[in-house]
Amino acid sequence: MLCYLRVTIVSGHDLISHDGRRPPSAFVEVQVGEQKLKTGISTGSNPSWNQDLIFVASEPLEDLKREDFKDITHLKQPGPVPLLHCDIKLPDNPQPAGDTRRFASKLIVKLATDQTYHVFDECSQYCSDYRPFAKGLWPGVLGKLEVGILGATGLTPMKNSQFQRHAYTVAKYGNKWARTRTVVNNASPKWNEQCSWDIYEKCTVFTIGLYDNHQLVVNSGLDDVPIGKVRIPLSKLDWNKIYTGSFPILVLGKEGLKKTGEIQLAIRCAIPPPAWLFFSPSYFLATSPFRWMLPKSHYKAPLGLLQYEDLRSKAVEVICFNLNKTVPKLRNEVVKDMLKPRSKRFSMRRTIANFERLCRFFMWLYGPYAWLDANLVSTTDVGRKAKFHGVKLKYTRPYLIELMFSDIIQISDLTLVDSPPSNIHPVYSRYGYTLYLSYLFE
Repeated sequence: MLCYLRVTIVSGHDLISHDGRRPPSAFVEVQVGEQKLKTGISTGSNPSWNQDLIFVASEPLEDLKREDFKDITHLKQPGPVPLLHCDIKLPDNPQPAGDTRRFASKLIVKLATDQTYHVFDECSQYCSDYRPFAKGLWPGVLGKLEVGILGATGLTPMKNSQFQRHAYTVAKYGNKWARTRTVVNNASPKWNEQCSWDIYEKCTVFTIGLYDNHQLVVNSGLDDVPIGKVRIPLSKLDWNKIYTGSFPILVLGKEGLKKTGEIQLAIRCAIPPPAWLFFSPSYFLATSPFRWMLPKSHYKAPLGLLQYEDLRSKAVEVICFNLNKTVPKLRNEVVKDMLKPRSKRFSMRRTIANFERLCRFFMWLYGPYAWLDANLVSTTDVGRKAKFHGVKLKYTRPYLIELMFSDIIQISDLTLVDSPPSNIHPVYSRYGYTLYLSYLFE
């Protein structure tokens, strides 16, 4: 599990510049593992920052916390101060208070773990978990996700290669990862492996990816190549129903959408039977539609969207570091491909598709008017040409006129060339009658 580590740089006291002739212009740089953040520049011997720096840390929260004090020299370059860096840890031998202590600069820092937040490591559209780090805030288990990875068929070989794929699959749901064994040189591999996960929220997405293992060749130095991914939203699945079938593996490349094979899966969302008829199996399942999807801290003290995206990229790096130590290990390119969001770059294909969606939307809006214009072919406007006496008037465009507040319709000196169709009759409206005529002569 991942959590946010909040480092609050409050202020500094009795700071001395490197040359000792000018007031220091200092900033603080904090490093947690491979993550580095720094504060703004504050001038003076007693600077104040009051700035929060948020990092991503993983269990068991034993990463090294290091703080660097740096001073801006007259050449606008960061230089060292007498206290270059210090490790944040409890002292082995606490110094007693008194006059025996030497003079030293001070830095006031607050350290806290925000365990009430959920650390996003996936794209929000395909998120598989919304639990916070603190286990006391976890919702109850709704059921269990059971997945059987049967096999794959029709895997296409790589370009300019006469060998078949060395395929294996990686499945992820929540914070649990699963990997199958590698089937060597086979276009239709069979695994027949089973995995299970606890379900805490039904509106989540299960992700499984298919990859080609390039580590079997000695000194190849190549990364594992992704063949494709399949994402299944659990909200579309019914409880205690087994879904077995072949899911197509589609890859979007420069040539367009291409099918690279199919994968056979068996999926079931299992829950225990209810104790009483017509009752929910558990209290958590009955109340799940009425609770917040994210932890309450995301609504009470939300972070910025750009900050979320920056922390998500840091969370991916932390997960890559942790999974690289497992046996068998998951390579960094595989983890990043599984957690990769949709591309935000400009795409002509996406632009054309959006334009066609807009055209279909406006055609849907135009549909009722087109239907009325095509079907109301025997209407005319009474009195529209009343000024012209003795002139034959032919109305080619239909009009629909309601004679408002009229119980008796009186039309004199009007003749019809053609009688109206038999299925056209005066229609009673809310305020009177609607008169339908085909051709009008005055």
